[in-house]
Amino acid sequence: MDCRHGRVLLECDWDEAEKEDEGEEDDMEEGDLDVGEEEGNLKMVVWDPVSGSRTKLRGLDMFDPDINGTSYWGTVLCALDGCNHAACNLGPFFVALTTLDMQYEEDEIQEGNYTSQMWASIYSSETREWTSPTSIHIGGVGRFGAYVVGRPSVLVGQAVHLLLRRDPTASDICILKYDLGTDRLTAIDLPGMCVSSSNPLLISAGDSGLGLVHLDQDMMCFICSVEVSVDGVASWTLLREMDLKTLVPIRKPMKLSSRKLVGCVEGTGIIIVVTDLGAFTVDLKSLRLRKLSSKRYKFTCTRDAFDNLFLYTSFNNPTAVAGAVAVAETKISK
Repeated sequence: MDCRHGRVLLECDWDEAEKEDEGEEDDMEEGDLDVGEEEGNLKMVVWDPVSGSRTKLRGLDMFDPDINGTSYWGTVLCALDGCNHAACNLGPFFVALTTLDMQYEEDEIQEGNYTSQMWASIYSSETREWTSPTSIHIGGVGRFGAYVVGRPSVLVGQAVHLLLRRDPTASDICILKYDLGTDRLTAIDLPGMCVSSSNPLLISAGDSGLGLVHLDQDMMCFICSVEVSVDGVASWTLLREMDLKTLVPIRKPMKLSSRKLVGCVEGTGIIIVVTDLGAFTVDLKSLRLRKLSSKRYKFTCTRDAFDNLFLYTSFNNPTAVAGAVAVAETKISK
């Protein structure tokens, strides 16, 4: 679901009655917990691959896809104020969940008129509780409903941003902003050229702002930045455009099912692109290309080989290293 600040957020299932495998308990940190008592709740694990520590938690009932059939997305992030995220992977963390609740009346189903409500809540590893859910009404959606687009969320300041497709038949996409500081949800409309985009990607733009990458049918890549006023009105600026056909290896550039934007490296201007020849990172500033994998992207009606890709970043704790060196030098001097 997400990867940030040395942690990985996984949606997974576990059986409390099932006996732990030998040695597994040693990998669990003392603070491991299991939030929620009801079976069927959305189950997640926050995992630190470096230390092996794992924290189990459950979402609130409203986030349970088995009960409500909802579309949802999760984000994990450091909970320390003013942290530079150089060595915080074992510290406190937040998990922000957003979900889409479809609302309709029986007579509206025949006309294809649906309305939808977005809900959001934050889990704190320190309090071991979820906040009271906040919501926003996003208006009417199409006959086939709306859903959260499966792309990595982007953290800008204290706000998490993700993409919401309001009408799959019309490719009507907007940005959902969840401000963790004010506990407020805001819907941001995309610029005209991106509203019908089938492959948008949120990024961190210059000066720690929010950006959007749009890839059109000719593989022209447009990079935009956005500023949102206090009234929620967005203003967009086109920063750059480039022809990815000349940069990213692809066998059939004019075939929409042969390429896709699947991720970014937050705060770096690096995006991840998959094509029918493999997976690549592209630095939007230097235009430097790096190949990640030779696995080919292939889209079918029943299965999408790639939804999103995350590049995991681990930490080196300078304080711990310096302490170890000091101890070693003391022993040698003796």
